[in-house]
Amino acid sequence: MSYVPMPAAKTGSSSMAFKIMTFVGAALAVCLLLASVLMGFGAHSRSAQAEEARSNAESLRTQKKDTDTETASVRTQITAAKSNKAASKWCDGFTEADSGFVDLLDNAAALNFKPADELAAIAKACPKKKEFAEAFRDAPSPAFTGNVPDCTLSGGNVTMTGELTITDTTLSNLGPMNVTVDIFLTPGEPSKSDTPAGTATFTIPAGGKGTFTQTVPSGGLTTGSCSFRATNLWPKGL
Repeated sequence: MSYVPMPAAKTGSSSMAFKIMTFVGAALAVCLLLASVLMGFGAHSRSAQAEEARSNAESLRTQKKDTDTETASVRTQITAAKSNKAASKWCDGFTEADSGFVDLLDNAAALNFKPADELAAIAKACPKKKEFAEAFRDAPSPAFTGNVPDCTLSGGNVTMTGELTITDTTLSNLGPMNVTVDIFLTPGEPSKSDTPAGTATFTIPAGGKGTFTQTVPSGGLTTGSCSFRATNLWPKGL
């Protein structure tokens, strides 16, 4: 048998190629791993951003709600302050100095044009005044009945005794009322144009009848008519 020598295998080149392929494969694996990590991080980052956005939106909604609540509260406080100021003005301006019937009606009529919150403030600040004003405003006319049981001429003077009753139950039941009347002495029947000969002030008890006796100059009259007319009314002690 003959021996034919074969060329030796180049193991160095094959080993190098294998190493290169192994390195390339490892590099690709690292790149894939890195890409996977980056993709995972990106997805997590987007999720975190979305959650943060939702949290911020919820926070803004809460802040807006709190702001709206605070604004409404401030608005309520401002309205209450205005109502209390207006109530104090009405209460302080309505006194016994305004007990004349025209002034009473003016102050009572003013209540018709006030808003509900202001009326509530007045009811809280001066309930008795409000109750009196409304009772006087709503009383049917005439609100009084009068009578002169005695009128006596003595020298140059006339002494008159008069009785006055408040006919409206609501008004009468508010308590004792201080009343002022004008007294008239006329040669004939009295009229609205007559000049009073004097005045008298007395108190009508709650639900009752008030009586007064007053002496005034006769003005030279020897005969005629004696009468009186209520001009002022105010709850005693108010």
